[in-house]
Amino acid sequence: MAWPFDSEEQLDAWADDYVLAYQTTPHTTDAHEAAHLASEPGYSALHLGQAEALWRFILKVLERQPSEWALGMLAAGPIEDLVSECGRAFIDRIETQARRDPLFREALHGVWQSTTPDELWARIVRARGADPSSSC
Repeated sequence: MAWPFDSEEQLDAWADDYVLAYQTTPHTTDAHEAAHLASEPGYSALHLGQAEALWRFILKVLERQPSEWALGMLAAGPIEDLVSECGRAFIDRIETQARRDPLFREALHGVWQSTTPDELWARIVRARGADPSSSC
């Protein structure tokens, strides 16, 4: 298995650390720093061509039923980065996961278009469906 983890145990530990770091809104510099360090391997994974590792990490975090804050940070960080950097390669899996997993679908509502091409973004919008927080 390639970096950022060498075993399933390391992947699990990384996902656990991420969820723990974002358990609540960071109120202190130490909490913010812990959250940043938990996120760092994800950002580095994309830059090192390890998008597959990042996808597996995202799924592991979702398995842990993260808090609303952690889910939002997963959306705005790793998922958004994966979509904007490698969306074409992952769009079929993203659409499938969104159909299967309401939590993933909810997370997609926290992803911004950023540099994602319009045609790919339209598929993300369809995959996430109606905003669960909207009453209209």
